[in-house]
Amino acid sequence: MKKILILGGKGFVGRFLALCVKEQGGEPLVYDLGQSEDELLSFYGQADFVIDAHGLNRSEDSFEFFRVNVDQTIRYASMAKEQKIPYLFLSSIQAGNGTPYGESKLRAEEELEKLGDKAIRYVRLSNVFGPTCRPGYNSVIATWADAAARRKTDEIALNLSSRDRVLPLLHVGDLAEIVVSMLMGSGLDGIQASVDKAVWNVPLESVWKLFIHLASLDQETDPLVGLSSLGIAASVLERLYGTFLFALKEPLVLVPDNHTDARGSFSELMKGGFGGECQVSWNTVNPRFEKGGHYHHHKIERFSFMGPKMRLSLESCLQAEYWSSSVVTDRLCSYDIPPFVCHSFRNEGAETQGVVIWCSEKFDPSDSDTYGR
Repeated sequence: MKKILILGGKGFVGRFLALCVKEQGGEPLVYDLGQSEDELLSFYGQADFVIDAHGLNRSEDSFEFFRVNVDQTIRYASMAKEQKIPYLFLSSIQAGNGTPYGESKLRAEEELEKLGDKAIRYVRLSNVFGPTCRPGYNSVIATWADAAARRKTDEIALNLSSRDRVLPLLHVGDLAEIVVSMLMGSGLDGIQASVDKAVWNVPLESVWKLFIHLASLDQETDPLVGLSSLGIAASVLERLYGTFLFALKEPLVLVPDNHTDARGSFSELMKGGFGGECQVSWNTVNPRFEKGGHYHHHKIERFSFMGPKMRLSLESCLQAEYWSSSVVTDRLCSYDIPPFVCHSFRNEGAETQGVVIWCSEKFDPSDSDTYGR
């Protein structure tokens, strides 16, 4: 079993790296602020590989950028070189852009090259986003997703000068999968090209329209209606919508349009999607049985429960303080479940019950994007 030391392992990117290491059969050694020097030295003594995900994104003190992003980075890399441990530094496409942050990243890269060790590498990342990203700190996606979750359309601002800008986006789950898969397998040759392949170039104005749309929702409005008109690729829409759902910190409940007469009823459970790749399935659950118990990296599922006494249990893989809940249905309703939230449902009634499941992707047995707890 490979042991991977993740510096900054409790931060936004670090926690996804740790999760992926466990998923792929390794052992993550997580080090972050507040942990002792002795613990750091112990981890270096055990590690087969070091991923440096620590860093400072925002500060009013430009000196802090260089202290954290340069001095600390060189210290960590030098320790890896001394102990002959391969080391990967997560840099940024902002390196060298003239800002204190960008200049600190560029300086770190230059100092790493001076160490003259082929086992010490860096990769530049493009606008990483996804669940748990911090508003006002990690990315504009984090800021807009948080504002949309709070229904604050006035906080989703786009400058006129930025309307034609194209934004390169990299989903944190995709990044973690790529990096961990490579170091668990053949190594990091071609790491930059592999990461770049996972980047989408998206019109910023289209992303802005998406979050304005999501911020204006109510329980009678299906958030998936009209998304295809935004001109954003289905895979990116899926990941952006998943980021928004996670930012809600609790299930998004949808009350469908229900038509009833003497013959029975007809309910419009879902009307939209991310393109032609979605899948709808019918699931039955016998009394006192439970199904599920897994989570996804980017798939989104909508569970539409046909009757009462179905217990939906949710647990976040990333933030224990959110998405830890259990609800029993008392009516026809739907729940949208974001990525990285483990979900299961149990029939607590006396009769077999049905669940309609919409998934944002068709099932692919060779890449199921499904992970058990």
